Amino acid sequence: NVRIEDHRQSLVFMVERSVPMPAPSTDCLTDLQAVRLFKGQLEIAPSIRVGGCGPGLWDQKLFIWYFSK
Repeated sequence: NVRIEDHRQSLVFMVERSVPMPAPSTDCLTDLQAVRLFKGQLEIAPSIRVGGCGPGLWDQKLFIWYFSK
């Protein structure tokens, strides 16, 4: 699942991958990673792991935190 945000003259997209936990759990481990296209260059943020099943509607801050330093 990919979501794209337009932020400060760049495009930031979030790549999301969810893997179900073994039964009897109904939860998932979800890995999120933001990638930014800025001035023709791709920049990759560190991945984040959360406990929850995707796809999720993540807050824009989750997309841009790494690129806002």
